[in-house]
Amino acid sequence: MSSSNSYISSLEPNDRTRYFEKLMVSVEDAGDSSNPEVTGSAVTGDGVRLPDPYSLTGWKDDLSLWPDTDYGCIYTYLIEAPGPFNGEAMKAYKSLEAYNVFISGHVRECRYHPIGKNVKVCFLKAKVVPGQRVTETPHNPWVCLTKKEGYVMAAHCTCMAGLGEVCSHVAALLFAVEASRSLQEKRTSCTSRKAVWNKYYKDKVDPQRAEDMDFSHPKHGVQIKKARLKPQCDVPPLSEEEAASAFSQLRKLCPTASAVIKEEEDTDTASEDESDVNTETLPPVVYRSCHPAKVPVTSVSVDSILEDVRCNPEQITNLNKATVGQSKSALWRQQRKGRVTSTSMHDVLHASNPTTAVRKVMQYDCKDLSQVS
Repeated sequence: MSSSNSYISSLEPNDRTRYFEKLMVSVEDAGDSSNPEVTGSAVTGDGVRLPDPYSLTGWKDDLSLWPDTDYGCIYTYLIEAPGPFNGEAMKAYKSLEAYNVFISGHVRECRYHPIGKNVKVCFLKAKVVPGQRVTETPHNPWVCLTKKEGYVMAAHCTCMAGLGEVCSHVAALLFAVEASRSLQEKRTSCTSRKAVWNKYYKDKVDPQRAEDMDFSHPKHGVQIKKARLKPQCDVPPLSEEEAASAFSQLRKLCPTASAVIKEEEDTDTASEDESDVNTETLPPVVYRSCHPAKVPVTSVSVDSILEDVRCNPEQITNLNKATVGQSKSALWRQQRKGRVTSTSMHDVLHASNPTTAVRKVMQYDCKDLSQVS
């Protein structure tokens, strides 16, 4: 009783009057609620004022006792009652905050109270987490429903909007009531047993990997099922011979692919025609000689690099023979990287931006996959 008195006493006089008006029902609907045994009821000239739900004890955690409230009952009440819900919003109810609150499992500890044996209405209450702020104190909405038809007679919530209009927390509770009806129609499941329905929420939200989250859009009347992942079979590793054969095939398809190129070995991407070429008789590879992590930029180092990459006539002749296939030759691609060739000479001389010329010569942006079939 003290919690009820504390809440009611915190209301302004006009708000307190409005709250008591929500508890008013006709004498016919009240049944024996005017009996002194039904604590908190009061007979007035306008009917019978039901007891304050926040003062009642003896709430039952039994889903089978809940009224048969369907979506039509919810729609009618939300449209007629003052609040943010209208016809267009209810047509797209799956995008409503109230429905998402329910789907997210934020409607907790749903309880039922019959008020009295012959009373034609009942109370349902719950704790609803305020939006996505799952660590904050939940709100305490209640609804008054007819036991037989499931019509919504009145509703209230302890949030700021709950006194004057229908808030999202009340609507979320109503969606939970309607969902229980749908589940019971489909089958007799664990949700029809006592104290089971209220076990499907968590007080604490555990973090998840993005790949494990379910971003599917909720559908009315359809229970969300988790996808069953097929177990991965054990694949034995390739032998050295199988791996060598696989890399050989990859080199033929795409000689410049990074997966088959190793900078530390010049001959890793050599084709069958290049396998018998002696690399000592070929010009040095330029882009390895001037790697920025290995060579400090000084006048002496530049002269040293130019001397290292200088080609003699024998090396030029051997390179010409070994790279007849040009673009099909991995060796041809290696030797071009870092050299100003006849193809790039014009672009280098007329480049307005030195950085662009360097990137072109060094082939930093080269992603040639033309050989992949």
